[in-house]
Amino acid sequence: MTVFEPSRDLEGAAAQARSDFESWRRVRGDKKDARWAEWAGDDLAAMMRDREATIRLLKSETVRLRLAAASLLAEYWPASERATPEVLRAAFDDPEPAVRGAALYAVWSSRRYVSDPSGFLHRLFPRLFSPPTPREDDIKAARRQVAEGARRSKVTVHAPA
Repeated sequence: MTVFEPSRDLEGAAAQARSDFESWRRVRGDKKDARWAEWAGDDLAAMMRDREATIRLLKSETVRLRLAAASLLAEYWPASERATPEVLRAAFDDPEPAVRGAALYAVWSSRRYVSDPSGFLHRLFPRLFSPPTPREDDIKAARRQVAEGARRSKVTVHAPA
């Protein structure tokens, strides 16, 4: 179990983490698998065969390899206690925002291997991965669907205003 000790305040870390996570999502795009090949190049096959190789590449001098490693640890390799310290380091200390964002996602999936005595991560993650707030149009459409279903079944439904 890796003990996590925060090095900054929650508000500052949350703002940075949101920015990092969005940076990763923009760089990743919709076709994440294709991006792994683009980023990792000839190293991809080894990274997909060997989790240890992937973990080692989180410390590469090459940004694209660190990005591939963090992304693979977030989306390809199952969470592991062995990877957790390196993923935590990348999530908070890597100089590249997109790498930090991918590593944050990997930390989310491996949080059961993290001891968080201060509760910092416990408070940080809901700010990053909370469900989106429904748009007003979506709420109105859902109310119409409920009312239509109730009308068909002859049930009276009083929706909140």
